[in-house]
Amino acid sequence: MRTRVGSARISPDRPPLVTLIIRQSTAGIEPWRAFDYWRSTALTRVSVFPVEDVRPFEARRLLAATPSGTLFHTESGPLVVERHVQDIRRDDSDDVSLSLVLSGRGHHEQGNRGGVVETGDLGIVTLDRPFVSGAIENYEEMRLTVPRSTFLAHIGNPGEMAGRTFTGSGLSELLAGYLRSFAASIERMSDAEAAHAFEGALHLVRGVTSLETSNAHSDLSKSDVRSLALAYIQRRLQDPSLDPALISAALRISRTRIYLAFADDGGVCRDP
Repeated sequence: MRTRVGSARISPDRPPLVTLIIRQSTAGIEPWRAFDYWRSTALTRVSVFPVEDVRPFEARRLLAATPSGTLFHTESGPLVVERHVQDIRRDDSDDVSLSLVLSGRGHHEQGNRGGVVETGDLGIVTLDRPFVSGAIENYEEMRLTVPRSTFLAHIGNPGEMAGRTFTGSGLSELLAGYLRSFAASIERMSDAEAAHAFEGALHLVRGVTSLETSNAHSDLSKSDVRSLALAYIQRRLQDPSLDPALISAALRISRTRIYLAFADDGGVCRDP
């Protein structure tokens, strides 16, 4: 397991990098003890069990912890994760965890809610209550863990969302691409930059969960709107139907706000 902590300025005019970066892997670990190694180093906040007739186990993970939340990018063999009362008492966390399945298939449940999750699906749990999450095959996921207050401000009531799963969609594909880019660049981000990136991710999560509130988009700054729109445009440059109306519908942001976000550099192409 390797740990990297950014603390030095990368240029005189940039703020310090203080994000904690941890890279974990079973590479180099004897196959017969790889699962136990992973369980005792990467997954200490939960109880972990192998699935029946599991193959030689392999896993790796990027963990990036910031004041705004924690980002995980995990590739792993099959396993079952359970968070029990004793786990909750040990760390006393009430954070909310959002998991986007990039590949693989498994299950996810908390309380009386849950279901099967597949590629593109999103699952939500709160860490102050027991839950079960399992993968029956090799899987890859992006996970965000944020404070309860952050989730409440950006998405909704955690108690009403815990245990729910949301089927993959075009917007979840955009979220997957956004989180991959976030994970690839977070080591070079300051705390302030990471905070903006978390806001963008949570806005997309809100779209995936189809929650609408009276102040649905008022918390996004002009630069956040521009960043989200550019990410969407880059993924669909070859789409002949791409226009401001499509961008507006996909991101759930008004065309007026999108036009304003690009006003300083010539604007975004308007409808003919």
